[in-house]
Amino acid sequence: MSASLPSAAPPNHPPNPRPTDQGAALVLVLVLIGVLGMIAGSLLLVRWTAYATAASNVDAWQARYLAEAGIERGLHGLGQEGEVWPADTLVAVAGSLDVRIETRPFGLMRLVRSHAEAGRREAFVRVLAGERPAPLFEHALVLWGPVGGAGVTLNGATQLRGDVAVVAPAGLALDTTTTLDGQGFTGHLNGLVQRYDSIHVPAEFEHVHELLDRYDALIDTAQTRAGPPAYTSRSAARWLPEEMAVTVFKEEAMFSSADSAMFRHPRTVVVRGDAWLDGPLKLEAGTRLLVSGTLHVGAGVESELMVGYGAEGVVLEAGVRTPGQWMSRRSVSVRAGAQAEWPSVLAVAGDGAEAGEGIVIEGMVEGTVVHPPLSPEPAVPHGRVRIGAEGLVRGIVLNGAETDLAGTVMGSLVSRQTHRYYRSETVTGTHLINWLIDAEIDLTGRPADFVGPARLLGGERFEGIRQESVVDEVAK
Repeated sequence: MSASLPSAAPPNHPPNPRPTDQGAALVLVLVLIGVLGMIAGSLLLVRWTAYATAASNVDAWQARYLAEAGIERGLHGLGQEGEVWPADTLVAVAGSLDVRIETRPFGLMRLVRSHAEAGRREAFVRVLAGERPAPLFEHALVLWGPVGGAGVTLNGATQLRGDVAVVAPAGLALDTTTTLDGQGFTGHLNGLVQRYDSIHVPAEFEHVHELLDRYDALIDTAQTRAGPPAYTSRSAARWLPEEMAVTVFKEEAMFSSADSAMFRHPRTVVVRGDAWLDGPLKLEAGTRLLVSGTLHVGAGVESELMVGYGAEGVVLEAGVRTPGQWMSRRSVSVRAGAQAEWPSVLAVAGDGAEAGEGIVIEGMVEGTVVHPPLSPEPAVPHGRVRIGAEGLVRGIVLNGAETDLAGTVMGSLVSRQTHRYYRSETVTGTHLINWLIDAEIDLTGRPADFVGPARLLGGERFEGIRQESVVDEVAK
């Protein structure tokens, strides 16, 4: 009997994996690598962005500080006799780092512009600068007219706080006993009265005449032109007056809120005729408005920094509340209720002063009032600065002619002489020279950091008043 052999068991091999399982694992690995790569890339991008931002900020701050250091150098240069900064003057302010400094007249003040670059950033800083007063302006009252008068006579409720310097014969510096129409001196004098044979006033009055000559020439010859490239998209801190756009009107012109777009950027506007500014209207800092006729400025007109010249006159109407440099050949009038805010300058210089016109203040002026003597100077002073009973000047009145003071000066009155015309029922009309009647001068009312027009206050130091700045990418 034959026996059958048991059949051999099949080998115990695991089943072969499916090809689709291997593909899924590969995709999963690749996705995981991609995600990790994106995360790593994002982290690197964040770190790089932070680094680039930090580096840009460092460049921006460095450029800004360099430009501000350039401003200080520029101000120092203005205070040194004969030292100026022409266009693109390179000055080393921090080792080998150079800054471009330029200075230009802006009215009777000065503009200093500084430009610095650091890395890919650049900074422009522009400052309106004024002159610190000389020691002479630490007196409340200075009368420098020729010897021969009777010094200064105080009458009525006059209040005088501060020292007085007067040219007068010996023993006649001060008179508080003479009565007028039965009225004596009932006010107060708090200061020393000093007599001199002569007083030197450190003011370059011809500078005012030269400036107005330039304005007259510009009115005659100016042509309309556009501003520099990117003028309308860049900060005003970049520009100086000579670089700005010019717009010329060949006849009288009236500007109102409808013209706001034109004044959105600083420019020189020339009007061959009369001109009216009617608010609400804002003029960009740095605007110059030069008018061959009379310039009328109405309520609601605003400007941080402007020059307004009217050859025939300038009138600030009631309701005006704006700083500016207001100049004329004939007259500047600040009506009651108007306020020429700090740091305003009022100046009249020209033959028109012979007609008895000059500067009339019934409102308020915060700044400097300037009236140079006529050239050649007449035997009898012509031209007046008249401050009415409600008028107030907080700053300095510098007058090469006659000052008629019925109101208040919170600061210094430096004048060739004072003049009052007095008439009453018992006193016929009479001209009183160097009399103060019911007036007030208070030196302590002037700000301690006061600065005024260049070359008129005799100081040797300039200080910035208003500053504008911009930091941007370096222009390509």
